[in-house]
Amino acid sequence: MRRREVLGGDRAGLVAHPLAPGARGTADQRFTLKAPRLWEGRKSPYLYRVQSDVVANGRVIDSQSVPLGVRTVAVKPDGTFLLNGNPYRLYGVNLQHPTRFGRGPIVTQAEIDEDLKLFDEMGVTGIRLAHMQHPQRVYDRADELGILILTEVPLIDDHDQSDEFRINLVQQMRELIAHPQVQAVRLSSCKPDVYPDCEAVGVEIFQTKSPT
Repeated sequence: MRRREVLGGDRAGLVAHPLAPGARGTADQRFTLKAPRLWEGRKSPYLYRVQSDVVANGRVIDSQSVPLGVRTVAVKPDGTFLLNGNPYRLYGVNLQHPTRFGRGPIVTQAEIDEDLKLFDEMGVTGIRLAHMQHPQRVYDRADELGILILTEVPLIDDHDQSDEFRINLVQQMRELIAHPQVQAVRLSSCKPDVYPDCEAVGVEIFQTKSPT
């Protein structure tokens, strides 16, 4: 079953955050889902969508929504992978990068959909996204199809030494891990000088001693 339920406004207990014209601000919303439907991989990749609206004079002038899947992941000492507390078999493919002969990585969303459809028909339960960053479309389709992902830290080769770069790196990791289907992030391509930053955010979000 692949359904979506939109959360927003009073339904999820969210409140409005007034902002004066031209002003900037950050809205921190916290809410609780009572008896939520779980994202259960291939069995039932149930997705909520959290929607934020910009309202002026009682009229919605802009809107943005993001997927929300409620699930837990863990690995037992014997290597058994658990999804929502239950053993879950992982088998799938490596995806180096969405590419096409004669096109390289310049692929369309329709072509990415075609790849993910093939993986879906194969019955895979997981995909390893090898090296480099993959298009957002790959994550979105995996969310919807119930396919778990092992992704890479958003860094490879040389990098800027500035604090701004480190801040951006950590933010990208947070955005990657926020996807329902992302069950682990490999840090092997992370350079030694920024590895502690990558590991810290992984430990914080995954609540594990050694994210991989």
